[in-house]
Amino acid sequence: MDYKNLLILVYFNSVQASYSYREISDNFGLSFFQVENLINKLQEENLLTLEGYYKLTSAAVKLLEKYNMLHIDYFESFEVNSIFTKNQWVLMNYTFLLDLQKKSSKLLCDSQ
Repeated sequence: MDYKNLLILVYFNSVQASYSYREISDNFGLSFFQVENLINKLQEENLLTLEGYYKLTSAAVKLLEKYNMLHIDYFESFEVNSIFTKNQWVLMNYTFLLDLQKKSSKLLCDSQ
């Protein structure tokens, strides 16, 4: 099971009927289309069911128990704003590109 999917199950377990596609999108750096696809995938895997609102199935509850994540409150346990947000991803890519640029500049200087 993908760790991100487990976190989304923890999210659904924490918020119950108060979930929001926008919140999922913002917290995990996903587009609305990706959120919808992920939720559909979790339904196909029998981890979410739609009964008025999306709920965890007994299989999802067992899965969270297996990983000792059933009683975790998503909002108290994680630094939501820094796990998978797009801004964090952009910063990581920017840092990587700067490091790459420095290394390539050094290689060019050393070769001359």
